[in-house]
Amino acid sequence: LLLSAQHLSSGINAEYGGYPEEFCTYISYCRSLRFEDSPDYSYLRQLFKKVFTRFDYTYDNVFDWTMLRRQKEQSTKSSGTSGGQRATHHISSGFDRQADLKSFTAERAAEPPV
Repeated sequence: LLLSAQHLSSGINAEYGGYPEEFCTYISYCRSLRFEDSPDYSYLRQLFKKVFTRFDYTYDNVFDWTMLRRQKEQSTKSSGTSGGQRATHHISSGFDRQADLKSFTAERAAEPPV
């Protein structure tokens, strides 16, 4: 299994050369799993925690999908402006848990039951 993972990583390193090595390790690991294998989730999480720490990121609870949703909401609100006013787009750096929870629960309620 280790030899197989090393073989896969050599091709992956060439393909994803600009990314941190942990991403290549992650892809190699996932590709080496057989259907009946259970992934070692703690190992995989640790890979990404190392990248997070090495790049000195802070956990601010702001996610891409949250920012995109806010941009869309601001765009919708500002598109109603008249008189030649220029629409401004501002994304809060904070995390509005109440708004996101309401949005999430509304989306879930609209989905058909499985």
